[in-house]
Amino acid sequence: LLTGIFFKEHQGLVLFTLYLSGVLLGMLVSRLLKNLLFREDVAPLIMELPQYKLPRFDWIFREMSYRAKVFVRKAGTVILLGSVLLWLAASMPFGVAYGSADSWIGIVGASLAPILDPAGLGVWQIVVALLVGIIAKEMVVSTLATLYGVTAVALQTTLASTLTPASSLALMVMVLLYIPCISTVVMIRRESGSWG
Repeated sequence: LLTGIFFKEHQGLVLFTLYLSGVLLGMLVSRLLKNLLFREDVAPLIMELPQYKLPRFDWIFREMSYRAKVFVRKAGTVILLGSVLLWLAASMPFGVAYGSADSWIGIVGASLAPILDPAGLGVWQIVVALLVGIIAKEMVVSTLATLYGVTAVALQTTLASTLTPASSLALMVMVLLYIPCISTVVMIRRESGSWG
């Protein structure tokens, strides 16, 4: 959305650069953490590979269907719960306009907006969208459309007047690098056995 608004001639280059910077930063952080926190030698990963066989299409379809159901069930419940919480926070207290600056979500966004002001993101709607992105990153754009009270098409015009190319790039980098969505954090916790 933002590359289409601010970087029309270089959309592919901007997206590739964001993706590459995320990969490189991940490699850099993992190297730093390995050298600073995890200095002990780790046994090499030894994994036995199964025999290679031609795939059976009935098995592929069954496995794909199962994985899709698991994903929809897990992600769907998190997104549904997040949407209900967002609706509730945008509707309270009673009597305020939905998603207005006077709603609970507007008050939280306005109180946190000065923190992101140096990056050009000191608008409460953007702050709230970033907070909702912690629930599910897919909800950032729809939250912006809801809070600005516009359609997806009109959101482009609204963001073009709200952000600059530099602040839109800051927003894209922020979404790329900040905490992954809650379902990912829960899966990391489950796999690692630790919140640390």
